[in-house]
Amino acid sequence: NDFKNQKITFYTVSRDTMCKFNKLSKTGEFVEEAVGQLAIPFSYGDGREKSLEITTDAVRGIFDDLPIYSSSALYMEGFHQLNDIIGGVTLTPTETVDWGGVHLEAGEEVTLDADQAEAYIRYRAHTEQGNLDRMERQKQYVKALTAQALKACRKNIRMAIQAYNAVSDNVVTDLKLSDVLYLATKATKMKITDEIRTVPGSVTLSEDGKYAEYYIDEEGCFELLLSIYYEQIS
Repeated sequence: NDFKNQKITFYTVSRDTMCKFNKLSKTGEFVEEAVGQLAIPFSYGDGREKSLEITTDAVRGIFDDLPIYSSSALYMEGFHQLNDIIGGVTLTPTETVDWGGVHLEAGEEVTLDADQAEAYIRYRAHTEQGNLDRMERQKQYVKALTAQALKACRKNIRMAIQAYNAVSDNVVTDLKLSDVLYLATKATKMKITDEIRTVPGSVTLSEDGKYAEYYIDEEGCFELLLSIYYEQIS
């Protein structure tokens, strides 16, 4: 959130991004520093706050220790609850998705229920491009979800409290309810930027050909961060 310019900017990091992270034992003790996909670090923790801390540290490392003041992780059940509490999310699928008993046709507007929303953001073709295509759908979904949630909060700010209470058992966060209400109140006065940008990089297959590995373009990433967090002074 940019409080000065009253805007909300989203950017995404591929789950396949290669990063450094701390491996912990089952008792929570440090074992070693490892390198792997960003999707992995959360599993080296307690599934709650410690997992969130490990993942946040990994993301911070990708961005050269850029400060991260708060973070959250939402389990799938909480995702279902969030989708449905705002009455579903309306969008026009960018591609046809036929997965898990759900069929969504490209170009046909639909209000996604929880199961449809899960299929739309989770389906992934098993190709090098598969996760990047999925990220585009996720970006579209998140923007639509946020726009509808803000619209609901503008009508009744208590919607933020209702949403928080609905997902509280299925979310891990360092934000308190008072923080959520404060941020929601501020966000209702902000504009969502048109473009959700992806941290630039290139994808290759691992040596064994089983996994996609996304390597950050450090120069492009630096330019992206400058465009979001800094203003040029003439």
